[in-house]
Amino acid sequence: VTFGEFVHYLLDEDVERMNEHWMPVYNLCQPCAVSYNFIGSYENLEKDAEHVLQRVGAPAFIHFPERQTWYKPVTTQTLHYYLCSLPQKLLRELLPK
Repeated sequence: VTFGEFVHYLLDEDVERMNEHWMPVYNLCQPCAVSYNFIGSYENLEKDAEHVLQRVGAPAFIHFPERQTWYKPVTTQTLHYYLCSLPQKLLRELLPK
């Protein structure tokens, strides 16, 4: 699947039928339906996850998964490469989503 095909999927697929990895986060977390008492951040993901596990009384052997050794973070350069490969019309449709 090319990046362009993936973007078309995001734009064309009914949100309710999307894979949970691609659907808008508001469809997963439902902030109005749950009384959250903790807000974490991606920048502190590991630390925040450990805090939540401790607060819910998870056994000590359970930890947030570590990154795989093969993981290569996305850089600004990579993002630029893929976004520049899209027709501007498609990019304009994607941004509001």
